[in-house]
Amino acid sequence: MMAPVMEGMKDWYRIDFVPKMSRVMRVHKEFGKGYGRATRRAMADGALSRKQKEMIAATVSAVNVCEY
Repeated sequence: MMAPVMEGMKDWYRIDFVPKMSRVMRVHKEFGKGYGRATRRAMADGALSRKQKEMIAATVSAVNVCEY
């Protein structure tokens, strides 16, 4: 049942692996639902493109030595 969800995550993020945060959301489903909705809204194109937001998120994660 979770396989389609994980495949959806890979499609959404355009990657070929399941991110660590996605694995956390699989275990804590109630957290995952809200987090997923918030992420989709936050990363949608707006004043900044999704690509710009992804680059900012990656940079902040690297600076904070974040594994997620």
